[in-house]
Amino acid sequence: MDNKLKGKLLCLLLLFAISTISMWLIFKISGEEKPKVFVVLKDLDSQYWNIIKAGAEKGFRDFELDGKVVAPSYKSKKDVQEYMLENIFNENPDVLIVAPEEASLPILDKYAEKNIPVLFVDTDYSWNNKTIFIGTNNYELGIKGGMLGSEL
Repeated sequence: MDNKLKGKLLCLLLLFAISTISMWLIFKISGEEKPKVFVVLKDLDSQYWNIIKAGAEKGFRDFELDGKVVAPSYKSKKDVQEYMLENIFNENPDVLIVAPEEASLPILDKYAEKNIPVLFVDTDYSWNNKTIFIGTNNYELGIKGGMLGSEL
């Protein structure tokens, strides 16, 4: 794995951990037991997504969260993510963390209507109800990388 990808993953996992801790503290203070957290990734066929899955599962264990990581298979991800989000919604999650596909955005409105926090990971879209985006702005990263490269 190259250093750029390692750096991006480290930053992503750090932000994910901070977000998970924040959610856990909010629920702990409110006195509710084990919040139900779902993480919906784009696939689990690559090292990138498996690292994120491992970090999420560690967070679930460390902070005693009732959590589950799911992802469609690589070949069927576009249609299956929408179906997964519908099924998860019916399980009444407390928090949803999702690497969204654009086609899935309308389904996320249901989560917003029930005041379920929705965190975007890896992929950001202009959706007014997202709680936070956890990831890298690749455009800004490219500009900074170009500036650093020009100094060499």
